[in-house]
Amino acid sequence: MRTGKPSKLAAVVITTALLISAPGPQVFIVAADFHHNNPGRFRKAQGASSNRSLNASKQNLDNLFDGARFRADIAAVRPWGDGKASGDPERSRERNERRFQELMHLREVMSTGRLENGRFDLSPFAFRSKDGENFLAQDAGLEGFLFTKKDLESRFGAEAFLHHIDDYFNYLDQILLPLAWTEPFRQRLQALRESGDTAAEKNAKLNDAIEAYVEALRREITKRDAARWARGARIYEIFPRAYNLRGRREPGPGNQASAPAEGEPTSFAELRAPAGESETPSVPASFAELRAPAGESETPSVPAFFADFGVEDLLKIKEMGFDTVWTMGIFPIGLRNRLGTAGGSPYSVQDYTALHEDLGTEEDFRQFVQRAHGAGLKVIIDFVPNHSSMDSRLLKEHPEYYVHREADPQYPNHPPKGYFNYDAESPAGKRRLWVHHGGYNSYGSLATWDDTAQLDYSKPETRNAMARSAASWVERFDVDGFRVDMAYQIVNSEFSRNWGTAVPKEEFLLQLAREIKSIKPSAALIAEAYANFQELSASGFDLIYSKSDESRPEGQTGWYDALLSQNPRQIRHAIRRASYLTQQKGGADGLRFVGNHDERSPQRAFASRLAAAALVTMLLPGAFLFYGSQEIGFDRAAPHEEKSLPFSVPVKVDWKGGDPAVREVFSFVFSEVRRLRKILGKAVAFPLEPQNDEAWVGCVLTPLRRNSAAVAVVANLTSGETNASVDRPEIGIRFHGRLKPGEFKILYSQSAV
Repeated sequence: MRTGKPSKLAAVVITTALLISAPGPQVFIVAADFHHNNPGRFRKAQGASSNRSLNASKQNLDNLFDGARFRADIAAVRPWGDGKASGDPERSRERNERRFQELMHLREVMSTGRLENGRFDLSPFAFRSKDGENFLAQDAGLEGFLFTKKDLESRFGAEAFLHHIDDYFNYLDQILLPLAWTEPFRQRLQALRESGDTAAEKNAKLNDAIEAYVEALRREITKRDAARWARGARIYEIFPRAYNLRGRREPGPGNQASAPAEGEPTSFAELRAPAGESETPSVPASFAELRAPAGESETPSVPAFFADFGVEDLLKIKEMGFDTVWTMGIFPIGLRNRLGTAGGSPYSVQDYTALHEDLGTEEDFRQFVQRAHGAGLKVIIDFVPNHSSMDSRLLKEHPEYYVHREADPQYPNHPPKGYFNYDAESPAGKRRLWVHHGGYNSYGSLATWDDTAQLDYSKPETRNAMARSAASWVERFDVDGFRVDMAYQIVNSEFSRNWGTAVPKEEFLLQLAREIKSIKPSAALIAEAYANFQELSASGFDLIYSKSDESRPEGQTGWYDALLSQNPRQIRHAIRRASYLTQQKGGADGLRFVGNHDERSPQRAFASRLAAAALVTMLLPGAFLFYGSQEIGFDRAAPHEEKSLPFSVPVKVDWKGGDPAVREVFSFVFSEVRRLRKILGKAVAFPLEPQNDEAWVGCVLTPLRRNSAAVAVVANLTSGETNASVDRPEIGIRFHGRLKPGEFKILYSQSAV
């Protein structure tokens, strides 16, 4: 149990450092990524003629993808049904479903392998260096193989892995052989394998061939993936019950959007400060004591939440740098076993197709979505498929859709542990059932939420009803996607283990994705998940929570838990994983955050490391999630509930309150990230590796446009001081100094990459 006050925030030192430019102009080919390769190590170009030869070779390889044959082969296989959306014969839905079908085939080749009956036909390639070190490819498929192969070769040299040359060809054949449309590329690889080239020559040509083919497939994916916007989404999560919209409009320190400053720099020349000058904001050394909002009262005449949420309120969120709003907890909440005194848990859903009456009418919500779209913002909502409330409409109408058993007639009022009594209506009158509470696998044991009922995904009828209920929100309100609660618990293999039952062959989550994207191809699916990442990616998800992922041999690669660990090695692994996920297109990306409605407030989680953790998180390419009210340091955690906005007790955000230190930190981070992202444009990130036992972590962000400067961030995310030495003359980055806990440096390259 958490007791006492939040951790105090030591003064956060925020500085920038200038870089010493590399002596003289140099041309470099980056050696390990899909775009520029990894600046972990660079190799000099072998002259202009070499570049021309390489480009010509790749152009010749591009035509190995035959789009017409691909479409014909996929249409013949039709592995996901008859190609028609259930209950809707319109050609547009059929066309959308066909494109989704093609997209999923491409993703299989690029990232996941084929998932069938809970098993994959492909595993990530296992690399072993000549010195005996083992490494696992970032994913199964071409992208994970290529990224890891070139990353390792840039770090250790290609010769360290040349003994794998035959293994490479065998693995590629395993990926491609089941798919007839890949035959032209397989023939090219076979010719290379049988050539008289040395192993080193074959390896270099193999890299070029795979890279060209991957780029061709990536273009095909881009044509079909209308939800790719989600991979770069900046999501602002709102808890309507606590948001206090009227309070946010009142003048005060927490109500100022970080709009672009007058004269904001637009180039690196303008951005650089004079030597020795730092950009250190005045950050108080401790958090103010948390106080309840004074004099707060309910005003009966206030319009319902969604009717009241106007364009100016939306623009305030957009000006902070966000492009997506997640309205969390908008469904009616069950009454039976209701949690706490504040209106219950938003994840105990009473009716999947209705809006909570306190938030307004359906028309209010429809117009809210329209206003958001007009303001340039997308809107996502929750979908809670694992469980409903104990008194849900679906349970009343279809108790057979739930995990249940008939009550023991001798002891009908004594259900087993984990079950509750439920009297179901039937033509013969009421009959007593024992229905299981909503459950989840917690470290090998089944845990439950005692205000919920568990849906049964072994039944096709349950699957159909739940997919239709989610799709109806797209049809009726034009929402832009869903954050799918506890998605990893209803993956077939997980559900079958949890509940000891056989399940249909197809993943329910794939059915859900197909149903939604056949209506609106741009609708995005975001998985709350802490395991089963490959299954979720293979089921069509666009983003997956990057909190905890211990499925890989290097240990923790989940972003949030790696940051919390203060372990530099784990954080570097998480940066490398994020680097890959943000670059690949064949699978789901990670959704990174420093807080959400389930976690402790960022200031309690990271203390003096908050600014560094937030800056690195937000600056990385890819999607980012932020929980509304945490930008002012608002935190009303309750006993037994660490959430900054607890579900169990009444709370409304005091936008004039919060904590000045946290507000100062996020004001700086939002502004700095907005400025750097504006200058960098689209960029890729790679980890910086220390050459000794120094405890700092860092990454380099390289713009996709050529001849542009790079940015590096070096941070100390541990609780102790550390030396930091970065010497990268090939990209114009050098820094040597000492970093206190929570201190970081933003380094600006003076040479083009």
